[in-house]
Amino acid sequence: MDITTRMSARGLLVPVSALSTKQDTVSLFTVDDKQLAHLTSVRLLARTATTAVVSGEGLTSGSLVVVEGNYNLPDGAHVVVEPSK
Repeated sequence: MDITTRMSARGLLVPVSALSTKQDTVSLFTVDDKQLAHLTSVRLLARTATTAVVSGEGLTSGSLVVVEGNYNLPDGAHVVVEPSK
């Protein structure tokens, strides 16, 4: 028996490593054009083992997010953006 499910989620697809969960709050760091990290609260819409779909104020397609070293990163910290692989 096959069961087909479908979900329509409008959000940003990010690696799970970009997410930080503290108590009941999910957040991630976005990176602006000056390479400063900004803590952004997000709503988790869907998740797999490696990716998540999130929505939040100011998140748009193409937004840069921090995926490594984000566990002790202060808001407004300067970060280094690595080239895409």
